[in-house]
Amino acid sequence: MRIYNCNENNGRCPICGSSGGCSCSSGFDCCCSPRGATGPTGPTGPTGPMGPRGFMGPQGFPGAPGATGATGATGATGATGPAGLSGATGATGATGATGATGATGPAGGPTGPTGPTGPTGPTGPAGAQGAAGAQGVAATVEIGTVTSVGPTGSPSVTNAGTQQQAVFNFVLQQGPIGPTGPTGPTGEQGSIGPTGPGGAQGNVGPTGPTGKDGAQGATGPTGPTGPTGPTGPAGAKGADGAKGADGAKGATGPTGPTGPTGATGPTGGTAFYPQIKVTAPINSIVKVVSGSTTLQQTATTGVCYFDIPSYGTWNVTGTLNGKTDTQTVTVDQVKQYAVTLKYAKTYGAIWDGTATTAWSRTDDAAGFADPVAAVNNGDGSSPFDSCMPWSGMVVVDDATCGKLVKIPKYWYKWTKTGNQMKLQISDAAQTGFLVSPAHADRGDGKGERDYVYVGRYHCASTYKSTSGVKPVASITRAAARSSIHALGSDVWQYDFAMYWTIMMLYLVEYADWNSQAKIGYGCGNNSSTENMGATDAMTYHTGTTAASRTTYAAGIQYRHIEGPWSNVLDWCDGIYFSGANVYCIKNPASFSDTSGGTNIGTRPTSGGWISAWSIPSVSGFEYALYPSAVAGSENTYVCDYCGYGASGVVLCVGGYYGQVQSYGAFYLNGGNAASSAYAGVGCRLQKLP
Repeated sequence: MRIYNCNENNGRCPICGSSGGCSCSSGFDCCCSPRGATGPTGPTGPTGPMGPRGFMGPQGFPGAPGATGATGATGATGATGPAGLSGATGATGATGATGATGATGPAGGPTGPTGPTGPTGPTGPAGAQGAAGAQGVAATVEIGTVTSVGPTGSPSVTNAGTQQQAVFNFVLQQGPIGPTGPTGPTGEQGSIGPTGPGGAQGNVGPTGPTGKDGAQGATGPTGPTGPTGPTGPAGAKGADGAKGADGAKGATGPTGPTGPTGATGPTGGTAFYPQIKVTAPINSIVKVVSGSTTLQQTATTGVCYFDIPSYGTWNVTGTLNGKTDTQTVTVDQVKQYAVTLKYAKTYGAIWDGTATTAWSRTDDAAGFADPVAAVNNGDGSSPFDSCMPWSGMVVVDDATCGKLVKIPKYWYKWTKTGNQMKLQISDAAQTGFLVSPAHADRGDGKGERDYVYVGRYHCASTYKSTSGVKPVASITRAAARSSIHALGSDVWQYDFAMYWTIMMLYLVEYADWNSQAKIGYGCGNNSSTENMGATDAMTYHTGTTAASRTTYAAGIQYRHIEGPWSNVLDWCDGIYFSGANVYCIKNPASFSDTSGGTNIGTRPTSGGWISAWSIPSVSGFEYALYPSAVAGSENTYVCDYCGYGASGVVLCVGGYYGQVQSYGAFYLNGGNAASSAYAGVGCRLQKLP
């Protein structure tokens, strides 16, 4: 017998449809009795191979026996579920042949609301035997074991089945345990009889004897897949196996048919191309060209990167201020190719910071011979004569200012390590280089200048740069400043920025601190100021009028600038002192003797032979070198002197009469008052267009 729980069908027997007690003649028993007290849990049945447990579907009618279906793959063993209650023991039913598993029908729509229960109609006549219906989903019930807990305990039925079989839980009222009856013969399965009238609910009968296990019915439908268990820990990485030998190359197989077009994949990452890295002077126009393909960038930072779309020969060209350099690159791999454009010339010199006055030439100046200054009307020579900016320093006539020397813009870089100093000058912008100080943006709204001008001579009494007359002297710095500026809005007194613009060109060209020995003493041995123009007849731009460079001369010149160290000092504007502190001013409109400057460092507070220099780190004043230590003699170190003390508030530069090596290109004299008027101090003009 197979037992069905009426409570699983809205309280109705799935066979006869009765809502009360029933007795089906078809060999199926149903339990419609009231629920008794819960009995004790029976023993746990053996664990079978279990997959995830699905929810039980509604009870279908037994289908016709079908052939045994193919065994499905065994699912992973699931965790043991809780023991269910055993059902009542039924009679052993006839063993039927296993029918084939029917196809799963379409899912029905949503369950509608339950209608009101209608009145029970009269029982109709029995109908004729109908044709066999389609195979339904067979429910199988394992026969459980009836247990008891003492004479007054509640019997219960425990399930001994598996998760692949239906489980029915119900409890019977406690009754006396009867003797085990004999096992009856197995009868044939009869046809389903007509539905009888529902009888009144009877009393719970005694528990029947335990029957033999019936044959296993057809496999029920597979329940829904249970949840995925947690991922186990990753195993340890195995050792890399040895590389196998290369196999023989197989023959090329025939071309297969073209497959269907796949769906568009996600956007890929950045493609990798060959790249050309170009290092060039700042603001260069850089092009890379191959055939009809041209790529172009501006080297705003001194470096350009080009992604190259094809292999082949590429020409890299840079242009700046009319200068061009071209290099060729063969691109045949996915890698970076480095190119440095060389059209910017760099001329360098290094001083080791020791007592020697000599420098060493570096960069594009390496190997240059020492320049030879002219003596009187003799010839001179310099390898820098064809190099910018030196070659661009020429004499021009200015209607307002007189004879001026034109100075082209250049770029410079100071590097100091300990006492070692390196100076580099470039004829084009380069990374790490600064615009020459006199040409730089002064903060006056005019920006950088391509050219600036300095007076060829000391100022005459008219404050113009005039040949053939004596320089004006015995004047204060304030008087010189105002008188020179009165010539025009772009005319100013010679300042510290112009001074170092010229001195840096001298240092790289001559690679020596000793300007007196290289070019000439240039200092008269008396206090009489010499008429200007003594060097006009010289055929070379640099030299002395003396018979020897180591004797006093009526005049000297460097790059057409006459008397930069002679018997007249020049008031230098744009710099003043407060004790040991050094202050600089860039904008000539703000020149002052005691205020408005930027503190760029400190200096010795007493005079002496210059033995070391400081390079300011204050932005915009990196050119403003000044002595940081004094020591030695006229035959050591710089061979020039700093003559300012604690009371020196302003500066004059150049030479002075009656002196020998102490008064050269780097002689610095501090005046104790801007209003002081010295017989040997005059002035020089500069023009900043």
